[in-house]
Amino acid sequence: MSIWQLLAQQPVYQHESYEAPLAVAYAYEKLNAPRQALTALNQASRQYSEWINRLQAERVQLYQSDFFQPYVQTWQQGQSTPEDVLSPVLMPLLTDDLFSQQVAQLADLQQADQRVLYALQQLTMFEQLIDERQQSAQQRGEALAHNNLLQTLPTLQQQRDGLQTQLDTVEHQQDALALLNDDGQALLQRIGKADTRLSAIEQQMPDADSYRARIRRLHGILLWQAEVDYASNLWAGKRNLQALDSLLASGQTRLGSIYQAMDRRAHFDAQRARITGLRSGLLLAQQTQQRLQDKLLARMQQAADVLLIETEQQLQRYRRQAQIAIVRLQDETLRKQQAIKPEGARDEG
Repeated sequence: MSIWQLLAQQPVYQHESYEAPLAVAYAYEKLNAPRQALTALNQASRQYSEWINRLQAERVQLYQSDFFQPYVQTWQQGQSTPEDVLSPVLMPLLTDDLFSQQVAQLADLQQADQRVLYALQQLTMFEQLIDERQQSAQQRGEALAHNNLLQTLPTLQQQRDGLQTQLDTVEHQQDALALLNDDGQALLQRIGKADTRLSAIEQQMPDADSYRARIRRLHGILLWQAEVDYASNLWAGKRNLQALDSLLASGQTRLGSIYQAMDRRAHFDAQRARITGLRSGLLLAQQTQQRLQDKLLARMQQAADVLLIETEQQLQRYRRQAQIAIVRLQDETLRKQQAIKPEGARDEG
């Protein structure tokens, strides 16, 4: 019986603790101790009522927007969730994959919301900087802007010519490896260095053929991947070339009319208009993120509410069992008392 008594004192966490108050009473009844059983049943009924009231209060708290926030914070910090973060009744949610995914999504949305807030603050700061710059903009000389553009155009032209030469060579030689990205080029260099080192020491290595086969296999895989990506990489290179051509053409056009085009007031007005557009986009993103957060919270609250309702219904069933048992024991006690009285009356006669 001591085990059930111990469980009866534990918080609502598992089915054993739900059953414990009733089990204590039934154990007394089996020991033919009806008075103790009745006392235990009354205690069980009060215990179940207390638990039910606690669950009902928790259901009210559940729909507060910050109810799951401690759990989300532990998720963001990469820490395991301590048992005191959620109600013991809700602890099974911690092992539910869908609930964990929802918490992760909610954490991501909250972080995104913080980034949006930071960006909005930055836009306000940029507006202040624009005001300050506009006051001193007239002191800047157009010659400086002209010189900057002159310095930029040769660099762009050099980049454009180098890219054109590379693409022409690649197309002529069908050299897919030349279009590898930085990671691929680094891997190709390591393969080449490994092959060179192996050639230098292969006479001293009994398993040199195995290492060479491995190097060739890696080279073959890299070549195969490069050939698979050849068309897309070549097209990306040509698009970059077109972008440089377009940028150079735009720069040449602007170079001829830079003095006429540099209307400082219009320039700052355009920046303000751009900030206004960015702010509108950020506010829209903020609203969208808030709607997604609300939907996620609603789903999480629903899952938790279902668990709380199921637990409350189970506790109500146990309480009804306790109340029925109380009536039964009281009735049995009354019958025994009534059965004893006539027998005593006969003895007196």
